Amino acid sequence: MRKLTQAEFDALTLIGKGRQSAFSRAVAALAVGEALFLPMEEWKKKYHPGNPVRTIAKKYGRKFDVLREVKGTGWVVKRLE
Repeated sequence: MRKLTQAEFDALTLIGKGRQSAFSRAVAALAVGEALFLPMEEWKKKYHPGNPVRTIAKKYGRKFDVLREVKGTGWVVKRLE
């Protein structure tokens, strides 16, 4: 165990109590025009990553685009508005 500097703390993606995953937290934190790449190796769920993205879009009133990478190596989530 060690103490963190303020810069190290700011660089962390943290979630509090509740059922929000690191992926959901990262998608919810996207600014307009930003995109997030999710490699297939990191997605271990049986459902498509578009499912939690749709839930986040409804919950926060935002619009996202979920696209599959051409080579089939993962997905890209882009915030539209």
